[in-house]
Amino acid sequence: MLVKKCFLVINVMYMFQNLNLSKLIIKFSVAVIVPKNILMRINSNFFIFSILFFTLFLSSPLLSKDPELKLLLNEDYESYLFKKLKDTKKDLVISSFMWCCDPDKYSSIPCKILTQVINLVKKGVNVTIILEKDSDDDSKSCNVVTEKIFQSTLLKKYSNLKIYFDSLEQRSHQKIILIDNDILFLGSHNITQSALKYNNEASVFIKSEKMSSDIKKYLEEIIKTSKRVY
Repeated sequence: MLVKKCFLVINVMYMFQNLNLSKLIIKFSVAVIVPKNILMRINSNFFIFSILFFTLFLSSPLLSKDPELKLLLNEDYESYLFKKLKDTKKDLVISSFMWCCDPDKYSSIPCKILTQVINLVKKGVNVTIILEKDSDDDSKSCNVVTEKIFQSTLLKKYSNLKIYFDSLEQRSHQKIILIDNDILFLGSHNITQSALKYNNEASVFIKSEKMSSDIKKYLEEIIKTSKRVY
């Protein structure tokens, strides 16, 4: 009977995947669910071990809803981004104020990111790109140049790639990369050689389904007023 009740407690903890709630459940379980006369029969060492086990269990990432965070300063962003891009399975959304891939400098970091994204497109990953369109004069926009490289590099039309330019009525200054609906890169890094190689920049890697969901909804609102160019 005691074993069944312990399993019941664990199941309840899984249902409430929240650290503070789970701690309350343990306290409630010890005080109410497990009768005091049974507790008195349990070996004290076993009881201490059980409490320690549940404490470690409740502290594990499995139950915690706190997002996984990593600060990415300056060039740290590039290496971590490439690592996560490589592991992308289904969905990728990039919204960048500036993405400057110079066709004469194809070995640059922004062009390497572009190449990586094209490879993901060819593998079937759903890719959405949102870029700033700050002028009607395309010759002055490196974002337009980057978009044209996508067009010229992909020799056929891929339905899983969508490229948008935002509305001229509102500037999109965000720098966001959303991977598989649970990984976020947020911060000051544009996709430019200066930002990724030379500038002082600060961004954050976040692993959180909740925050990713909120960002996805935010970007979907921007897309509603944007123009699709691919």
